[in-house]
Amino acid sequence: MTYQPVHQCVEYLNQFLRRPNYADVAEKLHIADRLTAARNTLEAVASPGYPQQLAGTLGAEPIENYTGADRKGMMGLTPPHRTPEISPLS
Repeated sequence: MTYQPVHQCVEYLNQFLRRPNYADVAEKLHIADRLTAARNTLEAVASPGYPQQLAGTLGAEPIENYTGADRKGMMGLTPPHRTPEISPLS
């Protein structure tokens, strides 16, 4: 598994912190805290058990979004496999 985007983020933040002329900006933007968070993320995604932690989460969406009286999904959109209910004209 490759962790290139997270690794690049860690490297970029390291480089930014090494620039003495940006010390005030780095402090204002909390770059050291961001670097710590990026390192923690890299450590988490690089761990052997990370893929197993994702089991059952990717692509999961509560079924309630596709059931109910209005039969509408997230953000009020009708799922593609369902046809919208049409009210009879009064």
